[in-house]
Amino acid sequence: MNYFQMFNFPVIFNLNIQEIKKKFYQLQKKYHPDLSIYNKKEKNINKLLLLSSTVNKAYNILKNPITRAEYLISLYTKKEDTKLKQHTQRKFLKLQFQLYEKFEYLKKKKQDLNIFYTEIKILEKKFFKKMEKKLYEKKWSEANIYLEQLKYFYQFQKFIYKK
Repeated sequence: MNYFQMFNFPVIFNLNIQEIKKKFYQLQKKYHPDLSIYNKKEKNINKLLLLSSTVNKAYNILKNPITRAEYLISLYTKKEDTKLKQHTQRKFLKLQFQLYEKFEYLKKKKQDLNIFYTEIKILEKKFFKKMEKKLYEKKWSEANIYLEQLKYFYQFQKFIYKK
């Protein structure tokens, strides 16, 4: 059973975060060893621990759009198919270099990075929409390319404010 099935959701990218939370709490009431209505009946507490742990893992994956996309793609592709990385794409690699050079220039000139950060957020949203479209179209390998590129933007944002 995959995590979408566990939560009784359709296997799609767009899910309602409130529904994910609601289902998580329902499942934890059912399976958490301290809360479970089956606790007294269940002879094997390890089974409840495993189920509760799996519900936690599923929740953490489904509530985050990036991990949800990764998980969704993994359901429909082989491991080898998901090895497509951004460094193999010249156009994206060129964009990475341009962004890094701009960041270094702004930092050297001691300019405010907030505008640059906003530019990165806009690019991130653009790539998110592209990934979302490919997921909707069930073009898993193409969605994975955009997912890997999106991860770059998240890491780059951390990098900007770390420096």
